[in-house]
Amino acid sequence: GERRVLRVSINVPADAAGGSALAAMVVRVRPTASSTVAVSTDITQLVLLTVQGPEAQHGLRMSATPTSQFREHSPLSWELRLRNTGNTHLLIHGSVHLHGWGADQRTSIHSLVLFPGAERRVPVQLGVSDRPSRITLEAHVQDAGGVGRAWSATSSPVWLIPWWSVVAIAALLAGLIWRILVIRRANAVLW
Repeated sequence: GERRVLRVSINVPADAAGGSALAAMVVRVRPTASSTVAVSTDITQLVLLTVQGPEAQHGLRMSATPTSQFREHSPLSWELRLRNTGNTHLLIHGSVHLHGWGADQRTSIHSLVLFPGAERRVPVQLGVSDRPSRITLEAHVQDAGGVGRAWSATSSPVWLIPWWSVVAIAALLAGLIWRILVIRRANAVLW
């Protein structure tokens, strides 16, 4: 097999409007005259090009919401929604941080391409503890496509109350009510 390096130059016109453009470069290898079988090969490479200019708009809208119910000894599932509101592509890198009274975990997002107008839903699954917790999911992402813009989103807090704490609170309330009734009955007898 023979190898060749092909160098390609992309010249952007000086009056090109800002924004993203998607193009395909196609290299076609044709059979030589000495080949006994006429087979050609097409090799295609997609090129995503961002032109900076006054019309280039960069924007990202993010939200984070839980998508599963809390079950003891199992991870909590979240959905991180990312929507590109600009007219340039974004190459997203970042981190997701789950924190609260009973949890402190991190996970990463790597090389997520987001085209203009597109929305991506990123599933995030993180474990939580078995004690009562107030959990918040924070996402911090950055455009790694050369622009360097950063965005953040924080979910509304989620309260996790395991079954054993509900039983403990119910037992405590039942004991207090019983005690109040016993004291009232004793006071009623004395009068």
